[in-house]
Amino acid sequence: MTFPESLSSGVDVKEKFSIRPKFTGSHTLILIGIGFSLVYWVLESVRDTFVFHRGTLVQRIFLPDSMGFYMRLLVVCIIILFSVQAQSARNRTESKQDEKPSSWKMYSIILSGFAFGAFYWLLEAFRDAFIFNRGGLWERIVSPDPIFIWMRLLAVCIIVLFSIYAQSLVNARKMAEWALQKKTGDLEKSVRERTADLTRSNLLLRQEIMERQQRERELRIMESAIDSSINAICMVDLDGRGTYINPAFAGLWKTTVDEAVGQKSVDFWADKQQTAGILKQLGEKKSWIGELDALARDGTVFPVQVSMNVVQDHEGKPMCMMGSFLDISQRRAAEAEKESMQAQLIQAQKMEAVGVLTGGIAHDFNNFLTAIQVSCDLAMMQVDEGQPLYSDLNEIHGLTSKAADLIRQLLLFSRKHHMEF
Repeated sequence: MTFPESLSSGVDVKEKFSIRPKFTGSHTLILIGIGFSLVYWVLESVRDTFVFHRGTLVQRIFLPDSMGFYMRLLVVCIIILFSVQAQSARNRTESKQDEKPSSWKMYSIILSGFAFGAFYWLLEAFRDAFIFNRGGLWERIVSPDPIFIWMRLLAVCIIVLFSIYAQSLVNARKMAEWALQKKTGDLEKSVRERTADLTRSNLLLRQEIMERQQRERELRIMESAIDSSINAICMVDLDGRGTYINPAFAGLWKTTVDEAVGQKSVDFWADKQQTAGILKQLGEKKSWIGELDALARDGTVFPVQVSMNVVQDHEGKPMCMMGSFLDISQRRAAEAEKESMQAQLIQAQKMEAVGVLTGGIAHDFNNFLTAIQVSCDLAMMQVDEGQPLYSDLNEIHGLTSKAADLIRQLLLFSRKHHMEF
């Protein structure tokens, strides 16, 4: 599953589709301030022409007297300064696109207009008091001449009207932008929520795919491990019929997969009755380990070591039976040979014990015979050969010699070497 790039990458919808309002100009209020200055200039000229009868209208517009020019220029400068300040405030307000305008900000330019009007009033009072010496400063502030009140009020009204107009422009634009921002924010929130849902779904899907691929890899590894196992492995269903054998099983029983699958498991064993009992026991105890005589396809009987168990699902329900078998023919032969060698060793140990006993007795008896033979030789040396005693001694000497030969044979049997007397 794939998703649009703008959703998956988290791109701001407002920037993606360019729905932010653009500035119409960075000098709009300054130009409007110049326009209000021109209006003030014309109104002053109209007053001089039709109220005070000071020449024609064209003369008062383009060639005012020095005092009138100063007063008009002062008001024009204040209006232009105020327009610069109002334009700066507007730019700052419009730069904060995501904020709802506060109450005081909605009247900040108007308050600035009153401040500039008051500033102009103070400048006029300061001029009358200190330049034209028309009374004290406080008097010129609080109670100027009627004609000067009208002149000042005209300038102040122009400044205040300009501030109200500028504030209305900024507020209308800001409220429209904020309403658009609110709708855009709702849209962005909806898009973000939908994007988050799609992202979570995508992550879950990817995780599920990865887990499935991992399980498939593990299953392939297990299948390869079973197929390459040196132990013969067979799986049978709950009815006792073969469902799977690995190559080692096929080689050991001299059969094929097609022949083994579907065959009754008892047919693989020499003692079928014993095998049936073991399968019944396996269903009760869930596992069985022991040795059985297997029956190959060609009729050969061979011993195997058996390890069988019942395969269960995650709920504990039996699914099938699985067995692992190992040919122990060589082990049986080795055990038989070992038993034979042990029997021979025991017999040899017995013979060795008899030999040791015989050697000890023969050695002691040989000492006795030696003493008899030496005594007999000494007696024969003291008796003449013609005497009857001599023949008896000679006969004793011959018997001791025969006895010595017999003892010599016993010593050879026990010690495996010739004993000289």
